Amino acid sequence: MEEGAYAMPIQRVVYLTVMFAVSLRGGISVTVRSTVGEAVMDVSVRDLTGCSGYGKTTSNGTLLLSDCQHMVLLLTRKGYRPAVQVVDAGVVDRNLVVTLEPDNGTGWTAPVCGRPGPGVPMKTIELKPPRGVRFKRFGDVDFSGYKIDFQEGKHADNLVSMSGTHASDGSPSSFWMMGLTQFEARSFHCGEFDGIDIRGFSPDGKQSRWVGYFYSFVEYSRVSKEAADFFDRIISQACCR
Repeated sequence: MEEGAYAMPIQRVVYLTVMFAVSLRGGISVTVRSTVGEAVMDVSVRDLTGCSGYGKTTSNGTLLLSDCQHMVLLLTRKGYRPAVQVVDAGVVDRNLVVTLEPDNGTGWTAPVCGRPGPGVPMKTIELKPPRGVRFKRFGDVDFSGYKIDFQEGKHADNLVSMSGTHASDGSPSSFWMMGLTQFEARSFHCGEFDGIDIRGFSPDGKQSRWVGYFYSFVEYSRVSKEAADFFDRIISQACCR
C-alpha cells in the first residue's frame, strides 16, 4: 500500500492486548501471542531506550529481558503489525503478554525508482525535496546523507536521511527516543527489504518520526507540528533506489 498525502492515517498502537502477572525469575518476561492465541516465535523484541537490549521469542513465544526502570519495547515480525509497548517502573508485575495482529496490508510500501548506484549494496530511501527547499549533503566512505531544514523564526528543525553500512541497526536510536511518551507504528517496505515507520509524541506536543531498515533511514526528532507536517509531505514522496 503506497502512502498518499495523509490519505491513510498510521494505526495508533491500541491493538495490543497487555496483561501482567508476577515474574518469578527476576527481569521482565515477554510472551507474544497471535489473535487466535497461538505462540508467535522469532518475534524481534528490542528496547529502544538501549537499556535491556534485544532478543527473539522462542518456539513457545517467550523471551526474558533484563529489567530496567523505563523501557520502550518494539516488537516486529514479518506478517504482523509492529507493536510498541512502554513499561515503566511503576508497573509492579513484570510478565508482559502481547497479542500481535496480522499486517494485512496496513504497512507502507515505497515505490521503486531505480537501481542502487555503483558500489551501493542495498536499496536506499530517496527523498525528493520540493523546489526551493535547501538541503545539505554529508557523509564519508561508510555512509551518505542529507539534511533538510524547516525554519521557524530563528529556530530550524531538521529532516535527516542517512544510508550506509553503519548508518542504521534497523531501529531508532536511544537519542531519538528521549522525551517521547506515546508511539504509533506500522511496517515499511523498500523493495525486498522490510523495516518500520514509527512516530513518537512528547508531552509538550513535539513530534518525532523514524522510517527505515538496516542500511537506510529517514528521521526527524522532537519538532513542532508545523515542521512535522512539512517533513511528512516530503517523506510521502520518498522512493527506493
